Amino acid sequence: MEHSKKPTNRLVDILKNSFSILTSLFVVGFMFIYYGILGNKPTKNLTEILPTPIVQDEWSTYRNAKFNFEIKYPREWMVSDFSSDQIAPIFNFYPPTENSQFIVQPYIHFSDADHVSVFPYGYPTEGINGEYQESNVALTEKTAQATDFILEDGTPWATFISFSKKPRSWQESGFIFSGAKMPNQRLVCMRGDQPIPLENCDPFTGDLIIRSGEINAGVRKLQEMMLSSFKFIQ
Repeated sequence: MEHSKKPTNRLVDILKNSFSILTSLFVVGFMFIYYGILGNKPTKNLTEILPTPIVQDEWSTYRNAKFNFEIKYPREWMVSDFSSDQIAPIFNFYPPTENSQFIVQPYIHFSDADHVSVFPYGYPTEGINGEYQESNVALTEKTAQATDFILEDGTPWATFISFSKKPRSWQESGFIFSGAKMPNQRLVCMRGDQPIPLENCDPFTGDLIIRSGEINAGVRKLQEMMLSSFKFIQ
């Protein structure tokens, strides 16, 4: 009887050993695939989509003693000073462009250009008509109004900021503004729930202009940082 059991026991032992070996190979293979192949993919993709960090310490600082303000801006950006205008002094900050000879300045809030601008006396024209929301830009100075103008999809494309406390060199209507270049901008005028021709659009009677298009998100981020850096000085 004992002799008849030995082959069976050996067979069981062989099967057990084979199963253990197969299990070990499976585990090792799984770990190799998971960590050696799949494990590298998320790290690679994450690295590829990470934005280049913006080092604001490498920016330039513009200070104006006459109008008592300062603002930081990227070193490669341009600065245009129109402070000699007695009615509406303006300071434009904008990225360099290949078509600089075609630039029509000063930039104001209706200009189709990427810019951050300072208007110590305000500007003698109507404001922007369009959808807007309270601005989420972090600001240093206390504001009277901080408004983001938004596209149809909710993307902020412009920001208007006026201040509750201003230096004496500023007039009550003074403000700062950032606007975006939008070469593919599309406008629709809404009267209630109905679109109407743009030539018949009358914002003063409640018509609303809806904008759609694309802006440079990287430039918009820089503009927000510039607005955040603005402050009054003595």
